Amino acid sequence: MFSNWSLSCALLFGIVGSHLFLLMWNCNTVLTSLKNTLTETQKKSFQTVYKIRLGISITSFLVAGILTAYIYYKTSSHSQSSSTTTTTSSSYSTLFSLIHSPESSVPCWKSECKWLFMWFGLYVVFYMICPKFKYMMKTGVTTIEQAQAWFKVYQCMQSRFLWGFLLGMVFYTLLVLWIQNRFKSTNDSPKTIGHSMKGHSGGGISWNDLDHIIVQSDKGKQRDEDRKKK
Repeated sequence: MFSNWSLSCALLFGIVGSHLFLLMWNCNTVLTSLKNTLTETQKKSFQTVYKIRLGISITSFLVAGILTAYIYYKTSSHSQSSSTTTTTSSSYSTLFSLIHSPESSVPCWKSECKWLFMWFGLYVVFYMICPKFKYMMKTGVTTIEQAQAWFKVYQCMQSRFLWGFLLGMVFYTLLVLWIQNRFKSTNDSPKTIGHSMKGHSGGGISWNDLDHIIVQSDKGKQRDEDRKKK
């Protein structure tokens, strides 16, 4: 049932979902409550911490992307030098070609998910290990009321992140189920027919061969109907 399910894809959808959830529902209410408890000096300190974290986030994202691209390039170069690959074109549909690789029934997006997950995974790791020289709790929060307001912000963002992560994985799982149900009968695809007719027309299938298959199928149906009438 979940033959096309991939852990790397599920984790990727989870990470993307968590970030989208934080962007769309970014705890404005508790953030406003926190800012109302801060002095002007503390608000400036808050903005400084925000800008520093934003810079670290952007830098981590770019460094992770460059490192992933380098690993992908080295891996691709090694695989191309060790073996030759053949590609088969298909005009069935864009969605079907995205779901199925040309030479197998394994979804080709698993490979894409692996590299994208590496990118986002490295981004999270780099952001976490990057030294942060200024913390709001250490430099900006001075009263119990402010600490409680900041803790509510932390709880809200943590909750948004976890819910977004879970919803992203659920969305991916439902997407896989929909795709498997949508393309349950792979015998209807020209790619599958081409694989079953390997050896004809250089391993593929021509339009003449396809017409011949259709004609033979119609003749078989007609014979079955004649037998039922008799």
